[in-house]
Amino acid sequence: MAPDRIRGDTTQPIVILDTSAVLLPFEHSVDLFGDLTRLLGSYHLIIPHAVINELQQLQKRGNGKTAQHAKAGLLLIKDHPVVSSDKPGDEGIIEAALNYHAYVVTNDKELRQRLRNKGCSVIYLRQKQYLTFDE
Repeated sequence: MAPDRIRGDTTQPIVILDTSAVLLPFEHSVDLFGDLTRLLGSYHLIIPHAVINELQQLQKRGNGKTAQHAKAGLLLIKDHPVVSSDKPGDEGIIEAALNYHAYVVTNDKELRQRLRNKGCSVIYLRQKQYLTFDE
């Protein structure tokens, strides 16, 4: 899907959630969408297909709590556009971030570093309480 078709209004930033971000509301009681609105105002959210796949795997193979969180995460993001990529996992997230000039919400330290090295904007959980920009 073309970035301008996702954005509609080109003044709104695009935000990509990775798997750890989708699980934040259930693992840390974070108001994910409220915090994103606080940081960015209005925005467009997109979900890489790799995140959907990972959540489905966690739902099938995870322990009780992990499987429940994954199921709830899939419900949380079900109404948002899904973008596909030729690359799996983190590579697909990085590719989408570069293609859409998007913010990436992640709590994965390694992914945060890789995104920073590529010049991508990152949002992460601080003090297990709220989202903030990675500087």
